[in-house]
Amino acid sequence: QASHGNTGRLPLSSGWLSGAAVVLLGVGFIWTNDAYFPFPWALVPVLCTTLLFAAISARDGGGGVVRAVLESWPATYIGRLSYSLYLVHWPVFSVFRWTVGMDDPIPAWIALILTFALAAYSYHIVESRFRDNDYLRRQSSGRIVVFGLGSMAVASLFVAVLFNPFYRISNSVTRDVA
Repeated sequence: QASHGNTGRLPLSSGWLSGAAVVLLGVGFIWTNDAYFPFPWALVPVLCTTLLFAAISARDGGGGVVRAVLESWPATYIGRLSYSLYLVHWPVFSVFRWTVGMDDPIPAWIALILTFALAAYSYHIVESRFRDNDYLRRQSSGRIVVFGLGSMAVASLFVAVLFNPFYRISNSVTRDVA
């Protein structure tokens, strides 16, 4: 056997790893029990993700379908939106749970679509404008830090007032006082 040295590739085939990930994902969808979430059932998607990334770095250099899906336009766009999705999903899903509920498929889909729409808006209108702003690029690091600290102080003051018992805002959807 000729030795090809350490190529940094895993000694398993991408097909086997991808198949194992798909089977494990199916197991997670079929047998997940809410009583055992997040532990141990949250480990299933983590292990699936690990197996899919391992498939990309397998010895056969493939990753074929996995690589093609992860490099596709929709997947990379979701990756660009990921931080905005992270910021937006919780308030959207919380408001839906407090108001119309999330048990039926239609409100759940509407919440998901609204989350993506708000994340795309946040990414394109807010995040990209700050990141690509020539005026901000010309500012010194110190000035940017002072602006950031000032913004945090204003936000902290806003939160302190919002959660002050005297100014208490109820998040109840009924007239009951919490």
